[in-house]
Amino acid sequence: MENKPLIGVTMGDPFGIGPELVLKALAEPSVYEVCRPVVIGSRAPLVKAIESVGSSQSIKCIESPADAVYGVETVNLMDMDYEFRYEPGAIKAENGAIVIKYMRRAYELIADGVLEGTASAPCNKEAMKKAGSPYTGATELFGHFAGDVRAFAVALQDNYFCFNVTEHQSLRKALDSLNCEKIGDKIHEVCGVLRGFGYESPRLVVSGINPHCGDGGTMGTEEIDFVIPAVEAARAGGIDILGPVPADAVFIKAVRGERDAVITMFHDHGGIGSKLIAAVMNRPTAVLTANLPFIRTTVAHGTAYDIAYQNKADHRQMRNCIITAGRFALKMRKK
Repeated sequence: MENKPLIGVTMGDPFGIGPELVLKALAEPSVYEVCRPVVIGSRAPLVKAIESVGSSQSIKCIESPADAVYGVETVNLMDMDYEFRYEPGAIKAENGAIVIKYMRRAYELIADGVLEGTASAPCNKEAMKKAGSPYTGATELFGHFAGDVRAFAVALQDNYFCFNVTEHQSLRKALDSLNCEKIGDKIHEVCGVLRGFGYESPRLVVSGINPHCGDGGTMGTEEIDFVIPAVEAARAGGIDILGPVPADAVFIKAVRGERDAVITMFHDHGGIGSKLIAAVMNRPTAVLTANLPFIRTTVAHGTAYDIAYQNKADHRQMRNCIITAGRFALKMRKK
């Protein structure tokens, strides 16, 4: 156990499902197979969550991870005192403020070499804004903590990542924005991100744009004009890359474990594949924050105020989030 990475698990918004998720996740033996989790949060919400879940777990307040006892019956808590007045559905500045303090404390412990990574239970962006945060959300906040780096979220689907060349814009604008340079830049960015996560030689696969990748130009020439040149240039530069592969087949190579990352051209190309695989194949998503000098993971859902403290929250993403932080902290340790 002593060699396993120490991971700080921030409790998330006290009004949301975060405390319940953390408790349930830490009751899973699989978590302790890969890391030593320490909760950064507040005792009162955890006590309320234990009561609502009917858990037999005990809370051990610690000053340092050296004081912790690791196992499914004990929640090791670095307690940040918080006067908890539960108001279901309320989006309040005080909750945003305490969530920011949890995450700042996690970062400080990482910067001091105490922790090797952190896993975040969900927070609420509006509450953080009410608390005065100038950042869009937790991802950008951690980027600020780490020296104002350009941090961004990356989805890990079990054993592979999914990236999109274009994101939140109309399909027409997205198509018009594509060119060889943009696709090439994304390929190199993905390589940099994966190397930062401990992949020495990332294996990539790129999707096409048109049905059947254009069938030699009979259904569009975009592949010929700029996807193939971008892929060939990347390959000539030493990148292990396949493509273009038709968008309706590109995920197969990743699901089979043949590729470390899929790069799709459009938001829904990536989203449809990832969400269908998660739902049908029971492969939960973890979200990693790219460009940080340490591992930070979170869940791909929100605070769900409407079901907080009702023993209704599904903790599988939170469990996967903590396990992923442990796995990747160890991978980065071996770089």
